Amino acid sequence: MATLERPGVRLHYDVVGDGPAILFVHSATSAGNHEWRTLVDDLSGRYRCIVPDLRGHGQSDHGAGTLGLDQILDDLRALLAHEHIVRPHVVGFSFGAEAALELEVRDPGTVSSLILVSPSIGHPTGVPRSEQIATGWPRSLRDLHEAKHGPEQWRTILETLSADAATRSQIPDEVLSAIGCRMLLVAGSEDQRIRVAQARHLAELNHRARLVVVPGAGHAAHAAEPKLFAEEVTAFLAETAAGTSAKEAKRCQ
Repeated sequence: MATLERPGVRLHYDVVGDGPAILFVHSATSAGNHEWRTLVDDLSGRYRCIVPDLRGHGQSDHGAGTLGLDQILDDLRALLAHEHIVRPHVVGFSFGAEAALELEVRDPGTVSSLILVSPSIGHPTGVPRSEQIATGWPRSLRDLHEAKHGPEQWRTILETLSADAATRSQIPDEVLSAIGCRMLLVAGSEDQRIRVAQARHLAELNHRARLVVVPGAGHAAHAAEPKLFAEEVTAFLAETAAGTSAKEAKRCQ
């Protein structure tokens, strides 16, 4: 893995393939290759895939009390600058989808397109307590950080990111409708109701967004149906490169 030195932390990331750049942002307590290896293997023959471990995750340093969305967004911007990447496509899942969306919301024009799996636009009635979220947390995600950070790092990540999320408001409708890049939204039909509802809401608000609901899939629809997900992503990226989407083409008929 390559490394990027940031104030107080060293971040680890992979660069695979060549072509238009895609930044991959994993979910809370996951890691870059754990989350995205299957899709990266499929896309790296045509795209330059940038796959970081977010700070506090995997092989990247945690830093002293600096794990929050603002710091992670600063890390991602620094990584893009370090790799001389302008306006990448960005793929994110769960917390990674929130971070990807915020990259564009906070600085419009940062990305070429967004591919968001189980996206969230914020918690209108408050963030669930970290103890509730931690119940039944997958062993595979708990173990990812043990070698570098210790056996309780997964819990530290959840507690810190949950507390950070509680400080943020839901993204206003007028901001969501003004997002200028194309978006592919993917949700499992059996995911949390609020996430499916928010994905539908975003697709209804913004004509540049297209929603794909994967039947029978839960929170990680990309992992439940990797072939379908890869096909949807490949088609979406081709549409974006061509400058038109299926929804836009239908409106012009």
